[in-house]
Amino acid sequence: MFQSRKTRNIFFGIVLLLVVGASVSFYFYKKLNTTKESEVVNKSEEVVIDETADIVAKVGRLMFLPNEEASLATILHPENLQDQPFFVNAKKGDKVLIFSISKKAILYDPVADKIIDIGPIILADPPATSTNQAL
Repeated sequence: MFQSRKTRNIFFGIVLLLVVGASVSFYFYKKLNTTKESEVVNKSEEVVIDETADIVAKVGRLMFLPNEEASLATILHPENLQDQPFFVNAKKGDKVLIFSISKKAILYDPVADKIIDIGPIILADPPATSTNQAL
């Protein structure tokens, strides 16, 4: 196949450079994707915190709120919650602010900018603060 030792050495040198180049490229590609994924997670956490703060501010204009951090849940399937009196008038997209220390829940309609219901809560384990959950 190879006419001389020099041609064979050049061929193997090129193959070695290609393998090393591909390995380095793959390493940096994976590192870039990992960085992008962590940025997406960080941005989504910021969005959740911003949305919670926004809803707390809007509801805070309508009533006095407990002086504590709230958890936020979004109603996605109100038909699954109709057996609970608190959610009878809930619709898709409504928000629930949960104050675990004060044991209060506030059902809020962000479209109409109205408080739909306020009720007590009983929690076995308090939810993490500033989370955005779906109900």
